[in-house]
Amino acid sequence: MARQASVGGDVAATEAQAHWPQWLTALALLGPGVAGDALAERAPVQAQVASTLLVYEDAQPGQPRMHVVAPVVSVQLPLGAQWSMDGSAVADSISGASPAYHDQRIEPVDDFRRAYTFSATHYGDAGTQTLGVSDSEESDYQSRGLHGSASWSTPGRNTTYTLGAAISQDRVHDASSGRLWGHKWVRDWRLGVTQVWSPVDVLQLTLGLSSTHGYQSDPYKLDDQRPTRRHAQSLHAAWNHRDLTHQITWRQSARLYRDDWGVVSLTLDAEQVFELTPSAQFTLGWRYYSQTAADFYVPASGVSSPFLPAPPAGALWHSWDQRLSAFGSLGLRLKWTLRLDEDVDLSAKVEVFEQRGSWALRRGSAGLLPLQGRSLQLGMTRRF
Repeated sequence: MARQASVGGDVAATEAQAHWPQWLTALALLGPGVAGDALAERAPVQAQVASTLLVYEDAQPGQPRMHVVAPVVSVQLPLGAQWSMDGSAVADSISGASPAYHDQRIEPVDDFRRAYTFSATHYGDAGTQTLGVSDSEESDYQSRGLHGSASWSTPGRNTTYTLGAAISQDRVHDASSGRLWGHKWVRDWRLGVTQVWSPVDVLQLTLGLSSTHGYQSDPYKLDDQRPTRRHAQSLHAAWNHRDLTHQITWRQSARLYRDDWGVVSLTLDAEQVFELTPSAQFTLGWRYYSQTAADFYVPASGVSSPFLPAPPAGALWHSWDQRLSAFGSLGLRLKWTLRLDEDVDLSAKVEVFEQRGSWALRRGSAGLLPLQGRSLQLGMTRRF
């Protein structure tokens, strides 16, 4: 079953859901040390293998929804003094149930996805250059992409500029008959600047642009008809501060997003990283997300009926997808990291969230049940 998002399929087909298991995380601009090395990207000297197991599930009152199990393996290999190669593989097992419209007519879901990424990075005296490819395939959805980025720093390495671009082509088809529903092309651009403001403060500002053309409707939603073009802009700001006295790192970020479908969203994220011992860390974080409804979203009537609420007369585009409604969500996360020795790290992360129409900053969509979710992530990193 095709999903416009990968892990956690049903809960995040658009910018709509900020809490599914590919969260927009606060950027790790500041590590355990002082900020002086935060921008100095250097080629790795050790090979690294990381394995992660992600388990995610969500539910509405009285009805379990999606369940996802996703093991991930990533590898980083140094190639001499100025090059490295990175690769990752993930296998999503998706099951559970998904509504055909709003939060009604829950239907079973069962799918499996394989995805791979590969990239090569060159480390120069003043910056880096990266070029990579990606491939993702489900029973009825295929996506292939190409991405590249470059960064360059000022002589004192206090300021780093980044430029990135990505392009992908997706194919959506019927799993049983093979009938093609449509193609989709996505282009993304990113421009950013990272500034060491003081020995213990790092600031970052990133502008993102996205353009999508082609088939964007959800064939598994009743009578879902969406525009074939979508243009979006985003602005992400982050501030990381290091408290040397108490050995605490503070990370704050905010992201504004808007597109020509009428969706405007705000994401606020904050976390504290506590160094319990030289080899153990504990992280406490929270996230708030709010969005407006898409212009063509048809709101729930609030009355139990076997029929869909009627769209406006003459409407060319219309969708009853809950993910395009106006809502707000609040999430809490806890993470533990333990360094066993110089070569092995272990981590565990737990996150919970709840989504409600009444929690939107502006007027939220009425007539929808709340959505609750939780995830567990276990990881191990081994250096050689």
